[in-house]
Amino acid sequence: KLTYGDLHARIAITRDEKDVFNQLAHVFNEMADSLERLIYFEKRLLTDISHELRSPLTRIGLATAILPMKRDSDDFDKNIRLIESEIEQLNVMVGLLLEQGRERLNSKNKYSRVDVSALAAELTDSYTLVATNEDKSVSVAIESHVSVWGNEIRLRMIIDNILSNAIFYSPVNS
Repeated sequence: KLTYGDLHARIAITRDEKDVFNQLAHVFNEMADSLERLIYFEKRLLTDISHELRSPLTRIGLATAILPMKRDSDDFDKNIRLIESEIEQLNVMVGLLLEQGRERLNSKNKYSRVDVSALAAELTDSYTLVATNEDKSVSVAIESHVSVWGNEIRLRMIIDNILSNAIFYSPVNS
């Protein structure tokens, strides 16, 4: 059954601890458990990657689409900087997600003082284009210089997710 994809297949174990077949069944079941966990984490990693990459890719797509219309304005340079910033963040997120898949986020040297105010303002700026394209607007009201001890990449992903959901679930002209 396991060969054909039934990841729940296990061999019945008896109480006879000295039985060689029983010992073999126990080892087989442990291997099947490990295989099931590995496949679960791989599926979860793919889901995480697709979810986390969707927002920056959307912003890059929108910024790229309007570049020809902005060629002779100050917004042209702003859109180029937005695209460059989003590509840099994509590279960082891909690295983090791959690391997460390998190490399940081993926490050494990943925490520092993070200026949440600046991070929220930066992400709000990057979502302005997305919101405007959907006849919505984005603003943030946060005290300046609010900082926390944390993982900047993970905090960026969390705030990014909140803004993405806020725009997606908000009605037009809001």
